[in-house]
Amino acid sequence: MRVGVLLDARVGGVGTTVAYERLLRHVRVIENTGLDSVWIPETHGCAVTSLPAPLAMAAAVAAETRGIRIGVLVKLALEHPVTICEEAAVLDLLCNGRLLFGADPGGDEREYAGARIAWAQRRAAFNEALEIIVHGWGSDGFAYLGELNRLPAHTRALERDGRLQTEPCVPPHRRPTERAGLPFDYMSILPKPLQIPRPPVYLLGLDGETIDLAARGGYSLVIPPSTESVAADATRYWHELERMGRHRHEVDLAIARDVYVEADGERSRQRVSGVTSGALIGTPDEVLHGIKNLQRQTGMRHLLCRVQLQGLTTEQIDASIRLLAEDVRSRLQM
Repeated sequence: MRVGVLLDARVGGVGTTVAYERLLRHVRVIENTGLDSVWIPETHGCAVTSLPAPLAMAAAVAAETRGIRIGVLVKLALEHPVTICEEAAVLDLLCNGRLLFGADPGGDEREYAGARIAWAQRRAAFNEALEIIVHGWGSDGFAYLGELNRLPAHTRALERDGRLQTEPCVPPHRRPTERAGLPFDYMSILPKPLQIPRPPVYLLGLDGETIDLAARGGYSLVIPPSTESVAADATRYWHELERMGRHRHEVDLAIARDVYVEADGERSRQRVSGVTSGALIGTPDEVLHGIKNLQRQTGMRHLLCRVQLQGLTTEQIDASIRLLAEDVRSRLQM
C-alpha cells in the first residue's frame, strides 16, 4: 500500500509565483516525510488553480527531490502526442526513472477549442495520443494512421497494413541521424525513457469507457476524488482486467481522496470546507480506519491524498502531511 499526494497550484489571493513556491514547499515536506509519490495534474484557464504545463512542473519537482516517485496527469488530447512523448522521456531521464505517467481524458469544451480539437473528436484524440506515446517509447521505428494523426506525414507503410506498424528490421540498417534527406515511411522518437520498457502508465478513470480502456491495455488506473461510485468503478476495472487474462499484480489501482489529518478530530472537520463526499478528515486513527475500509472495498494499492483543501493555511497543510506520514502511513500494511 503506497501513499502519495496530489498537488495543485492554488492561485486565489496570492498569485501564480507564490502558488508555485508553496507547491514546491509542500513537495520538500512530502519528500522529507518519506511518502511514496507526488502527483501534478493539468489545468487550463482556471482562476482557482493554474497548472497548464504538468511536465514542466514535474521537472521542477524532480530538481527538488531525490527518491520520491513523480506522477503527472497530462491531458493528452490538448498537445501533439509526439511532443508529449519526447518531453516525458526527457523527464524520466532527468528524474532517474521516477516518472509515473498519467493520462487524463477530461477537460471542458473551452480547453479543446483552445487546442483546436473539435469537442466531438476529444475521445479519438485521447485514444490516438495514448497509442502513439506508448508505441513511441517502445519502438525503434513505427508508422501510425488514425482518424486525426498520420505519422510520418507522408508514410506509405500503412496503405495496406492497418493502423499501426513497427518498422521491420531489414538491411540496410541506418541510425535516425543517418536518414536525413532520405524518403522515410517510419519515424523514431528519441530519447527513450530510462525505465524499460516504459514508465508505468495510469489512466484517469473519469468514465466507464476509460476504465475499460485501462484494463484492456494493461494500464494502471487512477479514480478521481469526485467519484462517488468508487467501489463499483474498482470492481469494473478488476473484472475487465481479469477478463482480458491479466493479473492484478501487473497494475496499480490508485484512488484519490481529499485528506486532512489533525490531532483534534472535531476541529479538523470544522477547519475544512468544500470537500468531496468521500473525504478522509479527522484524527490519525479516524483517517487510518477510513483508508483501511476503502482498501477493503476496492483493493486499492495507492492512495493519492489531495491535501490543499479550502480553509487550510500552508502551515496546516504541511502539518497534516507530516501526521499522514508519521501516524497513518506507518501503520498501513506495506
